[in-house]
Amino acid sequence: EGPTVLKNLVSIFDDMGYPKNVNSDQEFATKEIMKLYETKRITPHVSETGEINKNAIVERLNRTIAGLLQKWRQATK
Repeated sequence: EGPTVLKNLVSIFDDMGYPKNVNSDQEFATKEIMKLYETKRITPHVSETGEINKNAIVERLNRTIAGLLQKWRQATK
């Protein structure tokens, strides 16, 4: 869910550092996440639904983030 994703995203960024740019699809373009980007001066690059090539890159990023969240969850129990 959105609040859980946001909380864990902040935790990962706190541990690993905040990026300058984030590429994402519409799933990571919620008001709350966009406000985080604005607050931390992160430039979001959100792909449109029909942009197949960009969405493939974004989906790979989503898998990477999901893997990081899984590792973080296991490490923190």
